[in-house]
Amino acid sequence: MDLLVADLLDLARLEAGVGEEVREAVDWRALAHHSIRRFEPLFRDAGLTLAGPPDPGPEGPATPVPVLGNPRRLEQLLDNLLRNALRYVPRGKGVTVRVERRDGRAILTVEDDGPGFAASDLPRIFDRFYRGDRARTSEGTGLGLALVREIARLHGGSASAENRPEGGARLRVDLPALPGGEPEEVEPEEVEPPV
Repeated sequence: MDLLVADLLDLARLEAGVGEEVREAVDWRALAHHSIRRFEPLFRDAGLTLAGPPDPGPEGPATPVPVLGNPRRLEQLLDNLLRNALRYVPRGKGVTVRVERRDGRAILTVEDDGPGFAASDLPRIFDRFYRGDRARTSEGTGLGLALVREIARLHGGSASAENRPEGGARLRVDLPALPGGEPEEVEPEEVEPPV
């Protein structure tokens, strides 16, 4: 009940724009890499693979994908997408996270090779309390993807869901990318994902 109330209050704050004034240049690819590293043990324990933006190699860091945003909220968005995959992708399957810059947009995709969405569920995936498969009993408040959509909206972007032609689901968040230049180095908060 406490988690539900906290999520409802958080969603109400986001919808009202309260406390969302803090914005800075954030490398969304680096933030995604950070979230993936934190979630890898949980995915491994659940029998899932998790792949994402590669570690910076000897050639140097990957090309940044800078956005102007609230780092804490962008990390929350990523974490909610990963928690959702952790709950609904069947054991033995995989999840891939990509962050790219295309046509002035910063695009995050989370894809899996699970069962995908029922066509009738797609229009409601980001609605409050909506769960596509009524038979599923999982932890959570049913607000995670609604929070994702609201965080994307507050950053001038959008969230969408679709089924992949080859099977599985694809969730996409599209934000305006910062023009040119390197983003400031932002150290994401160390937050342990809830188990």
